Amino acid sequence: MKKIIAIITLIMCVSCGVLPQKNNFYTTKTPVELGVIGEKQKSLRKTVFQTFGVPRYDQKIKVSYSTHQFKKDTYKEYKKAISGKDQTQKIIFNDSIPNKPFYTSISVTDKVSIVSSINENNLSIFNYLKKSPEATIITGIKLTSGAPFLNQLKQSDAIYLQTDKYKKQRLLLFKNEKKIGELDLSKEVIFGYQLSSFCWKTTKRRKIKIATIVNEGQNCSNTTKRNAQELEDKLTENSFKF
Repeated sequence: MKKIIAIITLIMCVSCGVLPQKNNFYTTKTPVELGVIGEKQKSLRKTVFQTFGVPRYDQKIKVSYSTHQFKKDTYKEYKKAISGKDQTQKIIFNDSIPNKPFYTSISVTDKVSIVSSINENNLSIFNYLKKSPEATIITGIKLTSGAPFLNQLKQSDAIYLQTDKYKKQRLLLFKNEKKIGELDLSKEVIFGYQLSSFCWKTTKRRKIKIATIVNEGQNCSNTTKRNAQELEDKLTENSFKF
């Protein structure tokens, strides 16, 4: 009976156009950066994120962080990510010991500013995204770090992502609206990443723009589309009518 109910519920969700969101993290053995654009390459054994573009964020993008104790599943992800690498500070996990090691999650909270930045200031990235409905953006990462990194995070009351002159994404730390430091994420051990997708809209001036960023697997609203080309085709069709 439970199986029948589950099947009926799934059918109802699909018919309504509502699918479960993919809020999961993917394990990575290769370097990734918060805020970069690319596509998920899947095979039978692994999923790899291939970076195709690094947007330049001249305006500060608000991010947040949280710390979590390792569990068996997250430690397994970490071990998989560092396998074959020479790590000077490896995390040791023992499920029977109460004082377990911690990892840090960092997530983009100001997706509106990312949308604005790509629409207005990143033409090559914008054009790539228009032609690539499967393209995604990394909006969350999991990492391990040393005590100095965490201490700096804890001292701040606001954290922002911004691109430096070398096109590297850095964290800017603020306290009482004053900058107190910067953090280079590439120096930490990033072992997981989370993806988000783009939804497109037609403006009143008949321009195609990014409307919003949604969690991977989440449907776009009725007024927006995952594939920008569908909106382009609609504009062309309406032009011929007039």
